[in-house]
Amino acid sequence: SGRLAGLSPAEAIRTGFLLSQGGEFAFVVLSLAQQLGVLPEQLNRVLVIVVIISLFATPQLSQFGAFFADFLDKQSEEDKQQSMWKDVLRKEDPTIPLGQSPSSESNVVPEMVNPVIICGFGRKGQVLASLLSSPLQSNPVDYVAIDLNPKIVDSAQEEGFRIVYGEASPRTINSLGVGKPKAIVITYNQIADSMNAVEQLKAAYPEVPIYACARDMRDASLLEKAGAASTTVEINQNALAMSKQVLQRVGGPRKWDSNMNGFADQLLKDIESRGREVDWESDGSPLGSRNSALDLYVYGGASQAMLAKRARENEQGLVADAKTDIKPDDSATSMATPTADKTSTGSDVS
Repeated sequence: SGRLAGLSPAEAIRTGFLLSQGGEFAFVVLSLAQQLGVLPEQLNRVLVIVVIISLFATPQLSQFGAFFADFLDKQSEEDKQQSMWKDVLRKEDPTIPLGQSPSSESNVVPEMVNPVIICGFGRKGQVLASLLSSPLQSNPVDYVAIDLNPKIVDSAQEEGFRIVYGEASPRTINSLGVGKPKAIVITYNQIADSMNAVEQLKAAYPEVPIYACARDMRDASLLEKAGAASTTVEINQNALAMSKQVLQRVGGPRKWDSNMNGFADQLLKDIESRGREVDWESDGSPLGSRNSALDLYVYGGASQAMLAKRARENEQGLVADAKTDIKPDDSATSMATPTADKTSTGSDVS
C-alpha cells in the first residue's frame, strides 16, 4: 500500500515496520470478541500475548526498519550512479554494451608517462589540474584525475580535463597504463577517505611522494603518520589570508609589511611544529573530531609564545643598544641587532 501511495521502497519498508505491531485498540476488540464468544478463550489469550509482545518490540522494529531502509537507499543511489556512468561511457564509445558496469578498464586516457595523479576532483583538484596543464608553464605537467562521482567525471571530460572514473587505489592507477606516478595528490574533504587512500597508495608506491589536503593540524599529523610526504593545512592558510585582509583594512600605518610576512611565516612554522608534537590519538577520539584543549595549545599557544618571544628579543635588543653606547666595538654591534628583525624565508605549508 505504501508503494501505491507513492512512497519509495525505503520509505515503504520504514513505514511498514512502524505499523506492523498491534495497538491498544486491539485489547478492546479482543475483549469484545471474548464477551460475544466469537473467538475461543485459548486463542484469545494467545492473541493478547502477541499484541503485548509486538508493543514491546516497537523500538527494535523501528530501528531495524530504519537500518534496512538506509541500506536500500544506498543500493538505490549506487544503482543510479551506475546507470549514469553507463550513459557517460556510451557517449565516449557507443559500442559499450548496455549492461556493462563502470570499471577502471573502461577508462581511456591519452598517452602519457609518469603523470601526477589527482585523487578527488572537487574545487581543489580542478584548480591544481588547471595549473599543472597551463600553457603559461614552460613545461606543462601531465596529470590524470580520479573521481567516484559520475556527474563530475562527465562534466569534467566535456570541459577537456583528463579524468577517469574510479577510486583512489593502486588497482585503478595500474589499469591506466601510465607507469609509476610522478606524484600523488589527495584532495578529499573527509579525513577517513584521505587516510584510506594514503595508506593504500603508500604501500603500493613507497617511493612516490604523496601530497594531501588536511583540515587542521590533527588531520595533517595523522596523514603524515600514514605516509603523506607533505600536507596543506586549510585552516592555517585560511586564517593567514583572513588576518592579512583584516589588517590591511583596519591596521595601523604599517598594516601588512615585510616584517608581518616574516612574523606570519614563523607563526605558521611554530603552529605546525606544535601540531606534530601532539599525540592526537591519545584521547581515542574518532577521525574528524576535535579536541578544544589541544587546538588551543597548538594555535593559540603558538601565537602567545611567538609574541612573548618577540617581546624578549626586543628587550634584549634595547639592552644591547645600551651596551653599545657605553663600549662600542664589533661584538657589541653584533649584539645590537635583534633577531626580531630577521624574517623567515618561507613556510612549511605546501
